[in-house]
Amino acid sequence: MATLIAALPPSVSFDLALPPSALVSSLAAIDARYAPECLSSCEMSVYCREEAAGSTAALGRSVRESLGGIEEVALALDIARGVVSPEPEQAEAATLLRQAARLRAEALGAG
Repeated sequence: MATLIAALPPSVSFDLALPPSALVSSLAAIDARYAPECLSSCEMSVYCREEAAGSTAALGRSVRESLGGIEEVALALDIARGVVSPEPEQAEAATLLRQAARLRAEALGAG
């Protein structure tokens, strides 16, 4: 825990005596690590969910891990459609995305 605290910017403080705007600024200085399961266990989950909107992390830990190196949903969709070429480190995730897009298209075409 001390390592995490030491990594925070010096301006971050969660002193409840501070004005709300200072607390919101402190929250904004920390990257949201939202996952859907946070909703059942964390009071800050709604705030973090809003911060994580558009990120693959908001889709859950398994999705985030499967798409390692692809952090934005928009980029994942573009790679799946073949609109964007993946970086070399995204090749495995790109294969999964393109396969999922193909299966989805087949399923929708068959329905």
